[in-house]
Amino acid sequence: MPRAPLPLWAERYLTQPRDAVLATMRRDGGPAAVPCWYGYSEGQVFLSMGGRAKRLENIRRDPRVALSVLANDPPRHLSLTGLAIAIRADPDLEDIDVLSQHYQGCEWHERGSTEMTTVVVKVHSWIAFGFDEIADH
Repeated sequence: MPRAPLPLWAERYLTQPRDAVLATMRRDGGPAAVPCWYGYSEGQVFLSMGGRAKRLENIRRDPRVALSVLANDPPRHLSLTGLAIAIRADPDLEDIDVLSQHYQGCEWHERGSTEMTTVVVKVHSWIAFGFDEIADH
């Protein structure tokens, strides 16, 4: 797997609202994968989740994560590995609103949900499939 930093084409790919799957490690050492929204900026991935989410519990115990960002036309994916470097409460829903605007064009609809939490992941490595036409791959 190539190490970070990501090439420019990969950063451009990550700035689009795409389906993604987050993988964390369960207490028993097995993988846990869940679809998610993400944001990307300058070598870091931003994730938002409920304060009681199992994936948050997994990240607090073991900060190693993987994120696969998918596209269907043409079929391709960019998979990242990294380490959660910050976990912060989002009581005013600012971070989830940014993601909701990015994916849905409006603020987060569950305004009563004040237990949202933001996880910041520093990208360490990446691998891609389906980007053969990109010269600097």
